[in-house]
Amino acid sequence: MPQLIEKTKTELEELKNRFLEHMLINHYSEDTLNRSGYALIDFCRFLNKKGMSRIADVTSDMISQYQTYLREFRLKKTGKPYARESIIGKLQPVKYFFEWLHKTSTILYNPAKDMEIPSMKKGLPRTILNQEEMNKFLSLPDTTTPQGYRDRTMFELLYGTGMRNKELCNLALKNIELNNKTIIIKGKGNKERMIPLTRIANSYLKEYLRKIRPRLAKAHTNGVVFLNLNGNAFYRSGLCSLIQKYSAQSNIPKPITAHTIRHSIATHLLENGMDIRYIQEFLGHGSLGTTQLYTKVTLKGLRKVYNKHHPKEKRNNNTKIFADKSFQYV
Repeated sequence: MPQLIEKTKTELEELKNRFLEHMLINHYSEDTLNRSGYALIDFCRFLNKKGMSRIADVTSDMISQYQTYLREFRLKKTGKPYARESIIGKLQPVKYFFEWLHKTSTILYNPAKDMEIPSMKKGLPRTILNQEEMNKFLSLPDTTTPQGYRDRTMFELLYGTGMRNKELCNLALKNIELNNKTIIIKGKGNKERMIPLTRIANSYLKEYLRKIRPRLAKAHTNGVVFLNLNGNAFYRSGLCSLIQKYSAQSNIPKPITAHTIRHSIATHLLENGMDIRYIQEFLGHGSLGTTQLYTKVTLKGLRKVYNKHHPKEKRNNNTKIFADKSFQYV
């Protein structure tokens, strides 16, 4: 975050810094701060090239020009335009920035008031492991070694709780209640949710904390649960690399990430009859609509099974189906 609070040269940059400091004080997530900071740096650079340094110079027309610039921009390496998600990520902080300026009476008129931001397409989860594939992946770490036992514990927790990779890396010792088989997860926007642990995940975690973690821990671990071989907290990049390593060993013909595991457990719970509202709470989704994407995944799987096993659907691919032309609707 500090690198985003630049030395100010113009009024625009000063206000940008104040906005980021406001976000920091109000406990926005590190990811949100970084995305907003870089998006506003790009916006200020665009305005500087136009010779604008004062907030009063920014008009609705200039906001429209920035939107056009983003749509027409081409990446140097590939020559491709920004992805839809990238454009949304660059425009949303600009809109929020001007809303804050207007709310704090820094400006009397909000030039971004009518800014239209493309809607984010909510697609189906790309990769889902079936339960057999999931069990195969979970069994890959060599639990006779400290590192392998730690890895198996992390994977059991990811699958047992549906945690995001960042949530696992930030998991604190104070948020674990082994006797009650529960953990408290701090999710997006610092929202907390309490999740029950599976018997297997609880067992692995208990042994990891008793035997493995003390061997890895050093003086300053900040109370995080999972540590790397240097005794430091796992970064998300380290966890991603670890999962990729085991994915390569698995011979499972699907890309596997922490989010793959999260998508998979959500789908498995739905397939086994868990109410979708409980799954929403389990995953920490702010909107039920996000969780409902998994119903489409299970329906897609149901369709395949249905076509394979329903007696009226078990036809040879070469069989032609003809309508009875003698039949007429009355």
